[in-house]
Amino acid sequence: MQSNGHVVDHVVSAALASKINSGDWRDLSMQQLASAGIHPGMSSGGAAITAAAGPKIAPRSASGCNYSLYDAMCIYVFGSGLLVDDWDTSVSNYFALNKCSYAGYWVAGVLTGTSNVVCGNGDFWAYSTPAQYYINGTQLCNTWLGWAGKPCEKVVS
Repeated sequence: MQSNGHVVDHVVSAALASKINSGDWRDLSMQQLASAGIHPGMSSGGAAITAAAGPKIAPRSASGCNYSLYDAMCIYVFGSGLLVDDWDTSVSNYFALNKCSYAGYWVAGVLTGTSNVVCGNGDFWAYSTPAQYYINGTQLCNTWLGWAGKPCEKVVS
């Protein structure tokens, strides 16, 4: 994560770092993510999580989902060439569980932002409008607190 323009490392246990980096946030709590410097509403900058080592966008748009017995987590990326104008994500709450969650936005394996907290017993959505150019081949992924999955798309020109 960045603070005053400098990258700040957050040292956590190897098991927690591995779980965070895996993208399977189903069994994590907000407190666990906070201990790694990850919280709702983060804008930009990468979260460097120490201890563990830690997909395609056509010229117009791309989307994809990870499916499980409990949910479907999806990524939706819109833009032109290497410019990403809109990057959205959703998770389908098949069993109408009443919970709160937030999305993580990953660029090339680094967490660069999070959404605000959303609560309820329906499907969850988060929206980002980065209006940013990415290097050809950059992988964009999403995770959600309390849900499994990490759908990804790759930026290509």
